[in-house]
Amino acid sequence: MVTAGCGRCTAREDPFRPRGNSPSTGHLTRKTLLCICTWKTMRFYFSISKGLRKEKVQKFFCREEQALKNWLCFFAFIAILLFAVYILYCHGFVECRRMRAVLFLFRARGKKDTVSLDSCTGWVQHVGRFCESSTYVFTLDAQLSKGDAAVFLPGRNKQQLLQLNRQCPSGSIRLDGKTRYYIRWEFRDATGMCSLRW
Repeated sequence: MVTAGCGRCTAREDPFRPRGNSPSTGHLTRKTLLCICTWKTMRFYFSISKGLRKEKVQKFFCREEQALKNWLCFFAFIAILLFAVYILYCHGFVECRRMRAVLFLFRARGKKDTVSLDSCTGWVQHVGRFCESSTYVFTLDAQLSKGDAAVFLPGRNKQQLLQLNRQCPSGSIRLDGKTRYYIRWEFRDATGMCSLRW
């Protein structure tokens, strides 16, 4: 059985026994050890949390950057597509239309337009390819079982330079090769085939 002795013996027997605040004893109290362990644990926890937060922030910005790149690529593709369609329209390879029909087939090739339609009401317009300054003769061949069709050649001020229909199927006009002209078809419940030559 251990009996009370001198201070040094007691300190060796119980190193965690409080012995005052003197730094010369070389022993730490339980409260001091607990504070040190708690502080180290908290530092370790906060360092891990900080690392995780930093990693999450980096992942978030990486995702946002990738999403922004995807949107930029999408808008660039749309802009290029619209520009290509505009170029084709200006050269007469693409038409603008608004109509209601059971069947509508339109082809513009060279100096001829061909239309096949069924119960068609509406209009279609495209750029005419007139490369030379000359007098052009237009001829409309409308083989319709019902309805009506007409062709217009509008000018810059929306004035009609030429108008063709089944009552007046041909006409001539002088055109400037450096000016852009449009050929506009209009249909009213038309069924059959039509062609325009110049």
